[in-house]
Amino acid sequence: MNLEFDSVYTIIATETSATDLELSFRRTDSLMKVAENDFQIMKTWMLLATLHRRSGELAEALAHATLASELAEKNKFYNWQVRISGFLSTTFREADLPDEARHYLQKAETANRKLEKTSGYHMVQLMIHQEKAYFLIDEDQDYTAAIEELHNANAYYDKLPPDLPSMNLTKATTDQLLGLCYYYLGQFSLSKSYYDASLKSLGDVQYGLEPFVWLGMGDVMMEQRDYDSAFEYYEKANEARKKSENFQIKLGLHKSLADYYNAVGNDEEAYLHQREYTSLLKERRAVARNISGEMLQILKDEKENTALLSRAFFIIIVILIVLIPGILLSKRKIRGDTTRSIFIFSNKNGRRGSESNSSEEERAENSLAISAETEARVLTEIEALEEKEYYLDSNLSMSSVATLLETNTKYIAYVIHKYRSQDFTSYINSLRIEKAMGEIRSNPDNLNYKISYLAGEFGFSSHASFTNAFKKIAGMSPSQFINQVRKETTV
Repeated sequence: MNLEFDSVYTIIATETSATDLELSFRRTDSLMKVAENDFQIMKTWMLLATLHRRSGELAEALAHATLASELAEKNKFYNWQVRISGFLSTTFREADLPDEARHYLQKAETANRKLEKTSGYHMVQLMIHQEKAYFLIDEDQDYTAAIEELHNANAYYDKLPPDLPSMNLTKATTDQLLGLCYYYLGQFSLSKSYYDASLKSLGDVQYGLEPFVWLGMGDVMMEQRDYDSAFEYYEKANEARKKSENFQIKLGLHKSLADYYNAVGNDEEAYLHQREYTSLLKERRAVARNISGEMLQILKDEKENTALLSRAFFIIIVILIVLIPGILLSKRKIRGDTTRSIFIFSNKNGRRGSESNSSEEERAENSLAISAETEARVLTEIEALEEKEYYLDSNLSMSSVATLLETNTKYIAYVIHKYRSQDFTSYINSLRIEKAMGEIRSNPDNLNYKISYLAGEFGFSSHASFTNAFKKIAGMSPSQFINQVRKETTV
C-alpha cells in the first residue's frame, strides 16, 4: 500500500477540497508524482476532475474524468466505471448539455448492474436516483416526480451499513434536494424541515454541501418575508463560497441576493448582483458552446505529456537492454547470483519492490485464473471492508476474510497484492498503524494510555507485535511517536 498517496488523497478529497481549492490543486499535482499504478493515477485524474468542476472549469473537469474513464475501462475497474460515468453525467448536466448527461447516467446504471451482488451496488443505485432527481429539477421542473426519485433513493438507506463513512453526506444530499423540491412547490415549512435535517446529518464535518443548504434556507426565509434571517443565511453561504470558490454557489447566491436587495429596496445592490448573475450565466453558456473543442485540446495536451513520459521511459529501457549484458558478464565474475537481484527492480504494475517480498506472489498472480468480474467484486468488497475498518479485528486472518467475502484465500492474496502492493499481513499492519498514528495525533487521551492498551485498540494481539509493526512502518517505536506528538502539542 502506498501510504503517502492514500493519506494525501484522503485529506484532499475529504477536507481541503471543501475549503481551499487552490491548495487542493497544488496538492493534487504533487499527488500525481507519487502515484504508482493505474488505479492511483485514475483516482488522481478524478480528484482533479472534481476540483475543476467545483471551480466551474467544466471542460477541464470533463477532460480529466474522460482520462480516468479510459483507465477504468482498460483495467476493468467496474465500480469506478460506475462512479466516473455518474460524474460525467452530473458535469454534462451542469454544462447545459442534457443529452450527453442522460447518456452517461444510463451508462452508469448499466455498469452498476454488473455489480449487483457487491456491497457498493446499493449506494450507487441511491446516487443514480439522486441524479435522476437533479434532471427532473433542473431540466423538467417536475418537482413531484423528483420527490418520488428521492424517496426511491431513501429506500436504499436501509440496505446500507449504518456506519458507512459516506452515509451522512448522501443522506444530507437527499434531504437538501427534498428541501429544494418543496420550496419550488411552495411548501415552505416542509422545505425548511428537510433543510434542517440535511444540516443535522452533516454535523460538524465540512463536506461542501453546507452552503447549498444555507442558500436554500435563505430562499425559504425570503418567501416568508423574514429578511433578516434570509440575509444571515446568505452571509453564511457567502463565507463558504469565499473559501471554496464553488461556481454553483456563486451563481445561486448572486441570484438570491439580487432578489433580496430588490425586496428590501436597495436598487443599487440588486443591480450589481443581477449583473454578476447574468455575467456568470453567459460564461456558463459560452463554456457549453466551446466545451467539445476545449476538451479535445486538454486531452491532447495531457496525452502528449504522457507520451513524452512513455518515450523517455522507452529510451531508458533501450539503454538498459544495451548495457545490462555487459553488466551481467562482469558481475558474474564476482558473484554468481547477481542476475536475480538486477532484474527484480519492479513488479508488473510498475511498483518498486524486492524479490524476497514479492516474487512468490508475482508468480502466483501470473498463474492464477480469476475472472475480471470476480476480481472487480473482491476489490470492491475489500474497499468496503476498509471503510468499515475491518482491519481492527485482532482475530482477523486471510481465511476469515475469504469466508466473509465467499471466495478463497488465493483470490484475496491476488487482489491485495495487485491493488495494494503488499502481502496480506503487511497490508493489514499498514492499515492498523496508519489508523493508530491518526488517532494518537487527533485524540489527546491516547497519549496517556499504555502501549499494551493501544495495541489491543488497533488490532494487535500483543505489545511486541504492535511495537515491531510500528517501527517497521513509522520508523520509530510507539513510545517515541507519542513523545513526539506530546512535544508538538505543547509548542
